[in-house]
Amino acid sequence: MSLGLPLKTATQLKYNASDGTVRTTKSNPENVYVFFDFFPRKVDLVKSPPVRWPSLSLGIPLANQPFNRATAGLSVGFNIWGLRIAPFAGVLFLREFRPNTLGVGAKATSSQLQSDLVPHHNYRLLVTLNFSVKDAAKLVKSSTGNKTADPATGKGSGGSKSTSQ
Repeated sequence: MSLGLPLKTATQLKYNASDGTVRTTKSNPENVYVFFDFFPRKVDLVKSPPVRWPSLSLGIPLANQPFNRATAGLSVGFNIWGLRIAPFAGVLFLREFRPNTLGVGAKATSSQLQSDLVPHHNYRLLVTLNFSVKDAAKLVKSSTGNKTADPATGKGSGGSKSTSQ
């Protein structure tokens, strides 16, 4: 399992009629993706070689409605100074809701627009930089580990334990 950060996000159209007229807005949702990696060959994930064989990766964003932005593709792993990264390239299966009969600029209420929306599928290229969940946990732990120092010794406590009497 790995986490992926898109290098560029796909623009998504949204429709609203809050002022009585159908209007579009563009949104660029910034999503972190969680990937499930499938290896066609046996791979040692503990002792990572400098270059890892390609894997089939399936991903969904860690956001609302994740199955409207699912992705599938290939990633190749690299071990650079102990950090395992895997560039990913694949297809983004983007599901948008567009008006069926109402056009942009048409007079409609919000409820009329909502009842007129139908799903529309787009397919786009998605490129992400993936890293393992374990490596991400190590980075977060190391960056937050020694935030407080003991005034008597000047050394970091590495955590906060409290005792009650």
